[in-house]
Amino acid sequence: MVVLVISNLSERSIFRQMLQSDANGYVLKTADAGDILYCIREAFAGKIALSTEVKQNFNLNELKEPVEIPELTQRKKILQLLAEGKKSAQIAEELFISPLTVKTHRATLLQKFSTGNMVIVINKAREYGLL
Repeated sequence: MVVLVISNLSERSIFRQMLQSDANGYVLKTADAGDILYCIREAFAGKIALSTEVKQNFNLNELKEPVEIPELTQRKKILQLLAEGKKSAQIAEELFISPLTVKTHRATLLQKFSTGNMVIVINKAREYGLL
């Protein structure tokens, strides 16, 4: 069976899920007829078929690699509040914890997502469906 996903969604997490679920390809609805036919032929030939726009924006090898999604416990609420743009002091007050505890959780989030930037943490969390 050949599965070729045709969608208007161009999010990395969706491409990744489809390819990791053994879909044969992913075509954006904005692709022209020639691109769609090419992808159908590639899929039936047993290759991974991606529309031109997908190929231009994403590295196939990167998309196929399994992603280890960090496990979040109490930090999930802190992450959610950070994503809403709240400052550490506001989060501490809202959750009835000390600002130092919020700072510790922020540091742990940065470590779990292997980055030094909270914006990247928030973007990755959205990509992984954690927010």
